[in-house]
Amino acid sequence: YSKKLQNNSTLYTELQENQKLYYEHSFEKENKQKNFLKYNQFINTKTGETLQLDYDFEKKYKEYSKITEQRALTIQELAKRKECCSVFITLPLPSHFHPFRSISTPKGRLYVEENKDFAFSTIKEAVSCGYQELNNIYQTFYKRVKNYVKDDLYYVKAIENHQTSIPHLHLVLYFPLEKFDFVKGVFKR
Repeated sequence: YSKKLQNNSTLYTELQENQKLYYEHSFEKENKQKNFLKYNQFINTKTGETLQLDYDFEKKYKEYSKITEQRALTIQELAKRKECCSVFITLPLPSHFHPFRSISTPKGRLYVEENKDFAFSTIKEAVSCGYQELNNIYQTFYKRVKNYVKDDLYYVKAIENHQTSIPHLHLVLYFPLEKFDFVKGVFKR
């Protein structure tokens, strides 16, 4: 399946190039930050004290991840104390945002052909428009639920990308159990 796609698809070629460019861009930005901090000292003009900063991406990423985890656990504990139920929801983009059709295999997803309904000329365009559309989907969903649930709504959300860079949103909602059928109805719509 995928060999034919790899050899004949301009979108597949773009995907491979995008992944390489994103990696290189990220690596370049990280190195610029490290070099700037490595070769510049900061001086407190009042005390004359100098400070040299060292930036470690892995360390900062772990710190950020830990803070994010702590925030999520705090929200979870607050919701538990208020006896809220929890629901895990994934909000994906419609199929016309996805450049390929895929099948599930034991090793993961395998792209088998271009999506005939793909509505964009490039994957980059689909990603850019996808973030905007995902934000609209989320805002509409959240406002409808919030209007009904009021102040008893808590959430944790995370945006994740497919291997094609097309985003989707994961959401954990906490709300009173008696509002479950309404929230389920909003999700179905």
